Amino acid sequence: MKKAFASHDEFKSLLSSARPFVLQSLQAILEKNIHCDKALAAVFKQHKIKDKEPVVYAVHDILRQWRFLWACRGQEPATNSASLQNVLKTWERLQGLAAKEGNECASLQNQADSLDQVALSVPAWLYDLGFAESGEDWRNDLAAMNRPAERVVRVNTLKIDRSHCAEYFSRSSIIPWAPHALWLHDPIDLYATKAFRQGWVEVQDPASQAVTALLQVEPGQRVVDACAGAGGKSLYLAALMQNKGRIIALDPSVPRLAELRRRARRAGVFIIEARPIESMKTIKRLYDSADRLLLDVPCSGTGVLRRNPDLRWRLTPAMLDQLIAQQQQILHHYSRMVKPDGLILYTTCSLLKAEGEAQISRFLESHADAFSLLKEKRYSPSLDGFDGFYAAVLKREVGCL
Repeated sequence: MKKAFASHDEFKSLLSSARPFVLQSLQAILEKNIHCDKALAAVFKQHKIKDKEPVVYAVHDILRQWRFLWACRGQEPATNSASLQNVLKTWERLQGLAAKEGNECASLQNQADSLDQVALSVPAWLYDLGFAESGEDWRNDLAAMNRPAERVVRVNTLKIDRSHCAEYFSRSSIIPWAPHALWLHDPIDLYATKAFRQGWVEVQDPASQAVTALLQVEPGQRVVDACAGAGGKSLYLAALMQNKGRIIALDPSVPRLAELRRRARRAGVFIIEARPIESMKTIKRLYDSADRLLLDVPCSGTGVLRRNPDLRWRLTPAMLDQLIAQQQQILHHYSRMVKPDGLILYTTCSLLKAEGEAQISRFLESHADAFSLLKEKRYSPSLDGFDGFYAAVLKREVGCL
């Protein structure tokens, strides 16, 4: 049971009233293929829901256990309305939230106890791939991914230091290997707080923070974030650079770049130029221009399944092959943006070596004279306790390419 609720009875009561919203959200996600966050946001907006936490918890947990819950029922997964109600009832019984019905409930629990829940937490093809690469480490990380994500923020040191920021939250703790992170222990609506509205904090997992810091940026440098998205890592780079220098944030998505600009204004960051990628000409114009280059490439997202539980059921072998090919193209074409003697940080929020170690090994084999590997690092959900990331720091050699 999640500790955000005072008691089991309180949670049971809240979930009872939330049940229709859980079903509506699951229907949008699984039938209409709407991303989890967008589906939940639409339901909250439509119904003006005050108590969002039980809805989010139930939806996320059912998505994490989707295949397992159907295996408990001895059936293949289905997404019609009646099936969704049945699987929700199964989840409620296994959570101890629904009335127990004698032998039926006992039989269900016995079936659940006999199953390998870790193996059933992802599609069979993905489990087999990860296990072939990493064995028990993969199983351990999947087990960690079946727990709810912790609430961690990055303190924006352009506006406040971590110790003063910690005073604002009633219960928080530091994470030694992420020096700007605060781990929040109370269930709050963070986005409604003064700390968020004033730009003191941004939601960012400590592993994401630690990976970003590996780029070793310095004030005054010219940095390119070539897969910037909505700019979480760009904003941290700006803080590490003390708002001195220039960051060019690139992305093909204009709405994401617009969100980055909004976040930058809130954070008091003025060194980021958000620039859309319109064609390869956008990239070629930046050849040999950056002291540091961040390649936070599109990936499977297997390292962030705790906070994006629907990803595991969206991903297909064909999609993974496309992502791996895209990563190869980005490494090959974008790496020219860094100056000789400059550094590249290649990173993915993936647990798969095919997107990490194997990708970098392949790149270095074909660019042996031009780039060298300075450091590789993995953050493991089971060992480090948060999201899963792979990172490699590369140096472009002088006089090559």
